[in-house]
Amino acid sequence: MKDFETERFLAKRTIPSMTKILKNYFYELGKSKGFEPWTTKRGKEVSYEYLVDHCWAVKDQKGIWLEMALESELSERNVEGILYDFEKLTDVKAFLKIGIFHPQIKRIEEVASKCAELIRRHRIKIVGEQYLLIFLTERQRNRRWYLKVSGYLFDHMGKIKMKMLEKEFDW
Repeated sequence: MKDFETERFLAKRTIPSMTKILKNYFYELGKSKGFEPWTTKRGKEVSYEYLVDHCWAVKDQKGIWLEMALESELSERNVEGILYDFEKLTDVKAFLKIGIFHPQIKRIEEVASKCAELIRRHRIKIVGEQYLLIFLTERQRNRRWYLKVSGYLFDHMGKIKMKMLEKEFDW
């Protein structure tokens, strides 16, 4: 029963609110940096999704390219579902590829390891591309909920360049 209550809480509070918060954050950040953010319809502004959940495009007289591609899956917690969405990032051409996921806490290392393996196995690579994996998990302590953010930065060969410091926020 406790697991069901936890999942019900997460489904109501974390997933919908975090998806909207993340989409808005990356949209505004991209605009502030001079990129053209592409995502699904956002408020009154009309935009569109291209290949992944969110990306920053650059348009000039030479053409269009993607500076950043982002795939987030906060409703799928099992490893296979997360890998399915992460694999989209290995296929798209962009200099920075961000995956934001909501795995079970005990599966974080497994997800990171399997994502690194997908990067290593992919035959088409852009030298200098980077993959930022961000994990959002939560825990309850003393009847309060905390959102924990952790992650890894991988190079184009699937090697860890940096492990993010873990940070917890009152949720």
